[in-house]
Amino acid sequence: MAEHAEHASWPEEVAILPVRDTVVYPGAIVPISVGREKSMRLLQDLQEPREVPRDKLVAIVTQRDIEIEEVSFGDLYEFGTLAKIHHVLQLPNQTAKIILQGLERIRLIHPTQEEPFFRGKIEIAPDFDVRDHQVEGLMRAVTQQLRRYAELIPGLPEDLLALALNSQDPNRLAYLVGFNLNLKLADRQSILDVDHPYLKLGKLSQLLGHEIEIQELGQKIQNDVQDSLGKSQRDYYLREQLRAIHKELGEEEDPLTEVTVLRKKLEEAQLPEEAKNEAERELCRLEKLPFGSAEHPVIRHYLDWLVALPWGKSTNDSRDLVRAKTILDEDHFDLTEVKERILEYLAVYKLKAERSGESSLKGPILCLVGPPGVGK
Repeated sequence: MAEHAEHASWPEEVAILPVRDTVVYPGAIVPISVGREKSMRLLQDLQEPREVPRDKLVAIVTQRDIEIEEVSFGDLYEFGTLAKIHHVLQLPNQTAKIILQGLERIRLIHPTQEEPFFRGKIEIAPDFDVRDHQVEGLMRAVTQQLRRYAELIPGLPEDLLALALNSQDPNRLAYLVGFNLNLKLADRQSILDVDHPYLKLGKLSQLLGHEIEIQELGQKIQNDVQDSLGKSQRDYYLREQLRAIHKELGEEEDPLTEVTVLRKKLEEAQLPEEAKNEAERELCRLEKLPFGSAEHPVIRHYLDWLVALPWGKSTNDSRDLVRAKTILDEDHFDLTEVKERILEYLAVYKLKAERSGESSLKGPILCLVGPPGVGK
């Protein structure tokens, strides 16, 4: 039968210290920074000399929303940890650093005081002490997952895996591993909220599996990126070696290279001076880029476009309106109004040329407007 772990006699009412960036588990020794006004008053009260010395016991409870500065009793989780403060270090900026030890899992019942700091009724809510085959199987599964997690995360404490492997208490194992994992605050709290070791370890195993998947995926992405960069660097190195070899052999202008072919095409294209200078500048950039560079296809496409333009090529104007109408009717069905407008444009162009006696005239360029696929 499942039984709660035995516990000593603890007070029914204690001071409550809200925390917002951590969850303290039973058995853990944790440093905590304290700075809020109520929290500082609580520490001051615990340190005041008394006729009868008392243990510096506080209930450490995590707040649900870490953004809230002035918390109320309702902003706290239901379950927390009864802890003993071992050391208080006052800092010069009106804050303090405390070292405390988690003792027992507790449940908040109701507040008894809100000023000058929180006090409340609590009840000890120890975890069930169950060590059956199911729990033992989960303990082994968690330790195996932790071993894999430690392989992926080099920064884990060196003795964590050894402590986990030697742990005989399932609840302590859950708290030990959960405290050292990089978990969200709500996930840390979820381990404290349940009191059965099977549920604790099951939740922990699920969280561990999720973290392992994330780390393995990140490692795979990193390896893929490194492999890609390594290949690009290797290709660039080999290409530079090949250029050096051609240079030593006096074959710097290899007729088969991409840049040489493009340079020849640009020379044959008879570019004007301004376009020629721009093409040469881009060609030099292309020559220095590794083939796998993202800019390589962009510059190559731009140079191909420059080559394809009809530099220095012209045709004689044809002002035969009958032939123009025949071509329009054969190539384009319907579009009567558009055809008439084009023929009117050509007629005016022809009339101006005949009156001026010039073979060609400069005039406005006809613009065809419309969506794709309508015959422009």
